[in-house]
Amino acid sequence: MEVDVALRKAMQYFFLPKEAEKIDKIIQEFAQHYAKCNPKRTKQFRGGWDTIHMIAFAVIMLNTDLHSPNLKASQRMQMDQFIHNLRGQDKMRGEKEGIDIDRACLQGIYERVRSEEIRPGEDHVAQVARVDAAIVAREKPRLTETQRRLVCYCRLQQVMDPSRKQSIGSHERDVFLFNDMLVVAKAINKRRSSAHTSYTLKHWMPLLGASVLEFKSFFFFRCRFVADVLESIRESCQMEEVRLELEMEKHTLRTDNQRDSGLPEIDGSDCLLSRPVNAILGGASLVPTFRRLSFNSLDSGVVEETCESNA
Repeated sequence: MEVDVALRKAMQYFFLPKEAEKIDKIIQEFAQHYAKCNPKRTKQFRGGWDTIHMIAFAVIMLNTDLHSPNLKASQRMQMDQFIHNLRGQDKMRGEKEGIDIDRACLQGIYERVRSEEIRPGEDHVAQVARVDAAIVAREKPRLTETQRRLVCYCRLQQVMDPSRKQSIGSHERDVFLFNDMLVVAKAINKRRSSAHTSYTLKHWMPLLGASVLEFKSFFFFRCRFVADVLESIRESCQMEEVRLELEMEKHTLRTDNQRDSGLPEIDGSDCLLSRPVNAILGGASLVPTFRRLSFNSLDSGVVEETCESNA
C-alpha cells in the first residue's frame, strides 16, 4: 500500500489539529505504524520510517496547497515543485546527504492527491454540523456536540386549531429531531430541494423530562414521528441517568481519597479528660493537648501537633 493511500485511510477517523507540532507528532506515529505493517515497502526507502514520515508530511502540505479555496490555480504547487522539495530526502538518520525518492512514486502521489482531496471521514457530528450551519438565528442553541445525533428530519404542519381543517401546505415546518433535542424551523428558500437550503429557527426544546400530548382528529392523523419523539425522550432520560451515575462514582472516589486526613488514631475519651489540680499547680500537663495548625486547610489533611502549655 502506498503511503498516501494509507494516510487517506487513516485520516477517515480523525481531524488534524492546526498546530504544526501536533501534526508532526501524529504523522510520526503514522509513519512508525506504517513501517510495521508494510515492512517490504519500507525497505525500499533508505531512511526507513523516517523517509515515510517525510513523505507523509509532504502529502499533508500538498493536499492543503492543491485544495485550499484561498489559492488561485496559478498559485498551486506543480508536480515538479513537489518532486523538487523532496530531492535528496531519502537518508538515514544522522546523514547530511541522501538520495532522491523514486520519481514514479512521487508522481503517483501527486496525481492521486490532485484528483481527490484527502478529507476526514464523516460521522454523526458532521451531519449535525451541516444542520447547524443551515439554521439561521440570532440566538440559537449549540447543536454540534459529540453526544448529539440526528434521529430524523421531516416536514410537518403546525396545527393551529385541532377542530378545524387547514389547507395543504399551510404552516409548514421543518422539524429536526435529535436524540436529546427537538428543533422546529421554517425554510427560507422556496425550493427546498436545493442543496443550500436555509432555515429560520422557530422553536427548540430539550427532550429531557419532556412529555408528548397526543390527540386524534378527523382531519389530522398520528404518524411515526410521534413514536420517534417518544423514543428520543426515553434515550435522553437514560443518558441523564448514566451521567448522574458517573458523577456519583467520581464523588465517591473523591470522598474516599480525602477520607485519610493524616490525623493520629487517638481515643476520644482521652481528649476529654480534665487536668488534675496538682498538674495545674505544678505547671505541667499530664494529658497531651492537641491543636490544629491554622495554616492547614481542612480538606487537604489536617496536621495535628502536641504542645505543652505552661502555667
